[in-house]
Amino acid sequence: VCVNSLTYDAMASWNSYAATFPLRRSSLISAKYVLLYVLVSGAAVVMLLVGIPFSQFAGITYGECAGTVAACWGMGLFSGSLNLLLCTKFGVKKAQTLAMLSFLAPFGCVMLLYYLTQKGIIDLGHVTERQLYLVIAGLAAATVACSLFFWRLSCRIFQKQDLT
Repeated sequence: VCVNSLTYDAMASWNSYAATFPLRRSSLISAKYVLLYVLVSGAAVVMLLVGIPFSQFAGITYGECAGTVAACWGMGLFSGSLNLLLCTKFGVKKAQTLAMLSFLAPFGCVMLLYYLTQKGIIDLGHVTERQLYLVIAGLAAATVACSLFFWRLSCRIFQKQDLT
């Protein structure tokens, strides 16, 4: 949805029109990132509301359900933020191929971790639930930090663009 809003902005030449308003350029980019945070967080809440009741039937603990939701939230936020940065830098059309990679990169990391645990290279059997929650919280903090970094870069890039 965030990238679609950038596409519609480009088609309607919104940026040149928005430049006439008494707005800072960073507020135009910030609006896209706020939309991303709202959508990804809303999806996480829906996943929790649906996942917790169904976790009883699947034999999954509430902690596992919350961990899965947190991982999905983090991957969505990271991918979406990186995608917005790429679209700001290269334009929506040029960034389409790179945007696909921004969604595949976190997925590839998860698949690599799964492969390494299945082969016994990484043993997660001795990890306590508390340690797992600390790792999830650390990854969430790192994701937010990356997203803020991508936002800051997007603002700097957009600041230098010619909107005419």
